[in-house]
Amino acid sequence: MDKWDSTFSKHEVVEKYPEENGIERQIEYLFIKFPLMMDNRDIVQEKKVWKEYNGDNNSFLSISRSIVHPSHPPQKKVVRAEMILSGMYLHENSPNNTSIFMVNNVDLKVKSDLVNKTARKSPKDFLENLTKHCKKMSK
Repeated sequence: MDKWDSTFSKHEVVEKYPEENGIERQIEYLFIKFPLMMDNRDIVQEKKVWKEYNGDNNSFLSISRSIVHPSHPPQKKVVRAEMILSGMYLHENSPNNTSIFMVNNVDLKVKSDLVNKTARKSPKDFLENLTKHCKKMSK
């Protein structure tokens, strides 16, 4: 995650594998700081990235899912959230027009209406921050 993504308090690349058939694969550890009186959350995920999806250099696909990894076992007072299956597909339609499709299936293991309401706006915030970052990088 770059600095533009504030969803996670900590992001660590645990393992990175050599690119194979145009696919980059890595294991990541993500930490989410929760409000006081609530346990923080973490996720260990496998992420696969196609920078030229289906041979199209204007398309990008990223897919993530939770895994178990020996370097990051569950911790006391931190709830292990689950990245069920998440992905993002970007396609540049023209130099100033990119379509973004995102599916985000994360179980934060929360039973609080307040936190669930806050979590619902996270994908919107993520896309707004991604859009700002892309515009900044294209200048």
